Amino acid sequence: TSALSAYEEAIGPSSTSPIGNAEFIQAGGSNSIFDTVAIANASYQLSGGQLTAGTITSAGASFSQTGGSVSLTAGLILASAPGTAIYSISNGSSLICAGDAVVGQNGMGFFTQTDSLCNFGTGSLTLAANAGSFGSYTLSGNSQLYSGNQYIGAVGSASFTQSGGTNNLGDLNLGNPSAA
Repeated sequence: TSALSAYEEAIGPSSTSPIGNAEFIQAGGSNSIFDTVAIANASYQLSGGQLTAGTITSAGASFSQTGGSVSLTAGLILASAPGTAIYSISNGSSLICAGDAVVGQNGMGFFTQTDSLCNFGTGSLTLAANAGSFGSYTLSGNSQLYSGNQYIGAVGSASFTQSGGTNNLGDLNLGNPSAA
């Protein structure tokens, strides 16, 4: 079985190599990151095996999970910078997160869940966290979603579409309460 272990993992262009596209493909084995997996202007494809990390941050990037499992100890942030970030999970995959999840922090975030398990425990699920941001969550198929409180359109604009599956949550908060 293959294994990769590191303190942090950065996927995408860097200050020393600012041009180009990056793609990380994991079809099995384990990828154990103590702190953050930062995906910027790149893609991560997980079809098997396990990714364990503190946090996943994604800016101008996509994360496609068609198999395997993801376990996060701190959180998930899509669109941590302006741009578009996409996370799609399907085919019986699982995402277990011990912290909060933000879909659309400073840009446009899209999360699509089909026939899979996403468990944020008591952590909150926030769509569109900041002014000018957009967050979208689509729940379908035989999916299970667990979270603490859900904030749909916390500050920016958001959309939550459910055509299947089960949404198990604490409190549901629609829109920005301070805008009223």
